Amino acid sequence: MILVGFALLGFLAGASVSAFLGVYGRGLASLVLGLFIVLTATSTPFTAQFAREAVPPAEWGNPLFVEVNRKLSLAWGAVVLVLGACHVLGAFLDAQHVHPVLALLVDWVVPILAFVRVISYTRRIAAQHSSPSVRPSSHG
Repeated sequence: MILVGFALLGFLAGASVSAFLGVYGRGLASLVLGLFIVLTATSTPFTAQFAREAVPPAEWGNPLFVEVNRKLSLAWGAVVLVLGACHVLGAFLDAQHVHPVLALLVDWVVPILAFVRVISYTRRIAAQHSSPSVRPSSHG
């Protein structure tokens, strides 16, 4: 839905908005998605859908399951916000012809490090909160 909104905006708003979205759209879409994830974490944690693949249905309403997924969704939402901010800043630095190594660090290295950290956090939290009968999925 977010991408549809950006596409419609690009088509309907004119050449200058399309050009702006061409440069900053990736980062702005990530910021909107990250904000959505963070804002919905308390009501509908997006990670719960993935966790249900490894957890029996009887556990889905368990307060611990919901709380763990709130924490994980907030962490993932924060990383998507970092990703968006890095892409916006990277696009700005590129447009300003700042040294390409700095743009590379901002646009790629920082987001990759953020994703590595959140994956590690996700695995650690899942391992801490899994019951003896339910272990984290090995494919996730």
